[in-house]
Amino acid sequence: MVDGKALVLDYLREVFSEGRLDRLDRYLAGEEFMGGVRELVGRWRTAFPDFTETVEEVYADGDRVITVSALSGTHRGVLRSRLGPIEPTGRQVRWSRIAVRRVIGDRFADGFFEEDEVGLLEQLGVLDTSRGVGRGRHDPLSDVRR
Repeated sequence: MVDGKALVLDYLREVFSEGRLDRLDRYLAGEEFMGGVRELVGRWRTAFPDFTETVEEVYADGDRVITVSALSGTHRGVLRSRLGPIEPTGRQVRWSRIAVRRVIGDRFADGFFEEDEVGLLEQLGVLDTSRGVGRGRHDPLSDVRR
């Protein structure tokens, strides 16, 4: 049986932080899943060429591996967002992500994540929450964004 924690740490280092999309088939099961990850990594690395994911906590529970991470980078390319394209600001940013991945055999079969997009958009200067718009949930990594 594969060590799920080691698998996810290697995956995040190689694919997300180093941008090694050629390694996706080593870590992911299913072409559809690979396509979604390929798009996500491409989007982040286009907007933040120095994008890095630093795992703060990693947990394994059965076939699930949960990570709590700090994401960072310098906004040097266009970011495709829910607000539309955001032109480069040159700002260095940090935001948080919690991800849950399911391991089957020696690969990830699927997963989902929740990340602090509000915090990211605030740091990029495109969203102002000073008038009382809140996140509506506890933000355990608020100190890593600053």
